[in-house]
Amino acid sequence: MTPDTSVVIAAFGRWHARHDSARDAVRSSERLIGHVAVETFAVLTRLPAPRRAPARLVHEFLDHHWPGTWVSLDGPGYRHLLDAAAGGQAIGGAVYDALIAVAAREHGETLVSLDERAVRTYQAFAAPYRLL
Repeated sequence: MTPDTSVVIAAFGRWHARHDSARDAVRSSERLIGHVAVETFAVLTRLPAPRRAPARLVHEFLDHHWPGTWVSLDGPGYRHLLDAAAGGQAIGGAVYDALIAVAAREHGETLVSLDERAVRTYQAFAAPYRLL
């Protein structure tokens, strides 16, 4: 099981309504998709005050929970992702959801998510998932 960005953000932010369930999901995950780490860092460090987090704190959170190698696509994987997206499976911001979906699928991981909107993309790219 690997969390998507929605779960990592909720696990980080005590202010998030789903913090407790997200924190439990993060604690039981062993691997993280590299794009999820980067997207989480970007979101948490740009939130409006008072929820904006210092970059060092976000980095430490990610490093603490996932000290090992993060998973990602290889070069051909990115090309295949864009081939599928260009074929109509994802456009706009959904391409990033597709990137997360394909990385999870290729590494044999089930995504755990709070993002009901992303489910359609996860299904389109045949990524196993479950909603919290």
